[in-house]
Amino acid sequence: MEKVIFLDVDGVLNTGNTIDREGLHAVCEERVKILKKIVFATKADLVLSSTWRLYKDASQVLRERLQRFGMDFVDRTDDLWKKPRSHEILEWLSRHQEVKQFAIIDDDEDAEVKGSFFLTTFETGLTHDVAERVIEHLNAA
Repeated sequence: MEKVIFLDVDGVLNTGNTIDREGLHAVCEERVKILKKIVFATKADLVLSSTWRLYKDASQVLRERLQRFGMDFVDRTDDLWKKPRSHEILEWLSRHQEVKQFAIIDDDEDAEVKGSFFLTTFETGLTHDVAERVIEHLNAA
């Protein structure tokens, strides 16, 4: 694993509209297609950092949606109770020294690690603009 994407779900692979239409464990196919573009352009592995990692049913829904597009997550961050998501990501990275480059795609700024954070919004989710910046970042290494 040389390149890793830390993936949030709510506000990245779905939006408020997706959840209103499809329910709590909704995943927007259009956002998954954008993610696929990133993964295939960078050869990055996916690590689930979303709270979806804490719920077996939610994780399974996500895994099935990703697999339809030839992707899957290879791991998940640990739940460091009451710590910001950025601490969970840094803790995961401390155990995986082989990672040379990483990107965090999240709609919550508590996941920010300077220089590798790509903010989305709950209104738009993952956009092509964010995807292009993530690709450029991951392929710069």
